[in-house]
Amino acid sequence: ETELDTEEDGVVRRDEEGNEMTRLVPRFPMCWTKKHFDKPTDFYLTKEDAMSEEDLIGFERLRAYVRSFKPTR
Repeated sequence: ETELDTEEDGVVRRDEEGNEMTRLVPRFPMCWTKKHFDKPTDFYLTKEDAMSEEDLIGFERLRAYVRSFKPTR
């Protein structure tokens, strides 16, 4: 995902040809806002049958890692 790249004063930066510059931003925000809480829980869930093969492999690795945790007293 991209967004306009701005100076500290909010003015959009432009390249040498005058085109607005953009920058890549993370798809998952590092903080939550009220709009996140307005969405239902299902919005944030991913069903296994909707995952790609690569996603499933990563999910299984994560699942195995979490299952390896040892409870503490």
